[in-house]
Amino acid sequence: MSENSQGQDKLKLVSKEQLIEILKCHLMFVNKKTGGKRAILKFCDLSNQDFTGLDLSGADLSGAKLYGASLRNCRLQEATLFCTDLRLVNLDGANLSKTDLRGACLRGASLNDTILESADMRNGTMMTFSKDEKGLKQMTHDEVHTDLICATAKNANFSNAKLSNSFMMQTDLTGCNMRSTKLINTNLSKCNLSGSDMTGADLSSCNLTGAQMQGAILTNVTLSNTNLENAFLTGAVIDEQKLKLFEQSGCVLSPTIESAGIDIIETLRTHEIWVKTDGKKGTRIDLSTFDLSKIDLKNKDISGAIFQSSILQEANLSGATMAMTDFSTANMYHIMLMGSSIMGTNFNGATLIGAHFENAVLEPVEFSENIKKSWPCEMKGARLNNASFKGATLKKVNLTSSELIGASFENAKLINVCFKNANLENVNFNNTILDNCNFENVKNTESAKGLKIA
Repeated sequence: MSENSQGQDKLKLVSKEQLIEILKCHLMFVNKKTGGKRAILKFCDLSNQDFTGLDLSGADLSGAKLYGASLRNCRLQEATLFCTDLRLVNLDGANLSKTDLRGACLRGASLNDTILESADMRNGTMMTFSKDEKGLKQMTHDEVHTDLICATAKNANFSNAKLSNSFMMQTDLTGCNMRSTKLINTNLSKCNLSGSDMTGADLSSCNLTGAQMQGAILTNVTLSNTNLENAFLTGAVIDEQKLKLFEQSGCVLSPTIESAGIDIIETLRTHEIWVKTDGKKGTRIDLSTFDLSKIDLKNKDISGAIFQSSILQEANLSGATMAMTDFSTANMYHIMLMGSSIMGTNFNGATLIGAHFENAVLEPVEFSENIKKSWPCEMKGARLNNASFKGATLKKVNLTSSELIGASFENAKLINVCFKNANLENVNFNNTILDNCNFENVKNTESAKGLKIA
């Protein structure tokens, strides 16, 4: 290996032949084969290298520069990435469980569907010996502070991760799992946390000013000197006993229809006219962000209505008709949808914990033969833990990356349903008809009941 003195820090250059040999020996090390050797790539310049799909678990990449590298679908469990330069790195689908990422710079990185469970992402400073300055100096990466600013991390798993004192401003964290994550003194200002599960997270002294948190789950969170000024929490799931704290924090919460002077009976009447006249008369319902808890819409036709980031906890929509209705990032905790006709409806990022879909029909909207296009029901990233689909019919429903822990599809009929990347822990498939369903990369199938994947 030769040295490269760019910027303030000397990084080792690794030839293609050397890197191939190091990675070959590391794979033998991982598989516990004779002659195997752990990959030690500390302070190496690995910019723009392609490590896609490799097993680098346990490797030491401390202080290395991986600027613009591809680490898609890599296994990096328990690897050491202390103060590593990961700017603009593609980590989509990678597994970084229990990885040491202290002081790592992830600015502009892509972490979609990445697993960072129990990862350590606190501050860290790499000190190197400087002959010129006759002592220790702080290592830098082209003067960029360690951070996760402007990164994209949709549906990433940060559960139990240590992110205290980190910088994550303007990062896209849509649909992330941040359960029990340590976010003490973390800067999350202007982040997009829509639909994220932050159950049990420690938000002490956390800066969430201007954050988008529509439909986020915020139960059992720790709030102490948390800055929520102008954060958008419409449709968020909040503990009743902490509601006062949120109300006094300066954040934007869901208003009630009563406070807005909305006559729900008249609203439903004009919407019915809008539906029957194909939009020529009447007015389409748009109750986005409103608190509609326990509202009774039984047997109503709410096709085309918009309920984005609304609160519909314990609402009754049994027997209702909904074609191309929008419930994205809505809080629909324990909603009743028994026997409903649901066509081409959007539930992306919604919280449907304990929802009742018994005997409901979820199917696409089929357009005319000339268009030859269908509009399926979307449930990407939805929280459907303990939801019941008993006796329901699901056709072409998209459940990609959804949480289905403890859900039941007993006696249901599922045709062309996509479960890709879904969590199927303790899901009940007893007596379920499964016709051409997609189970690619599903999790926890060993605990699912009645499921046999060829």
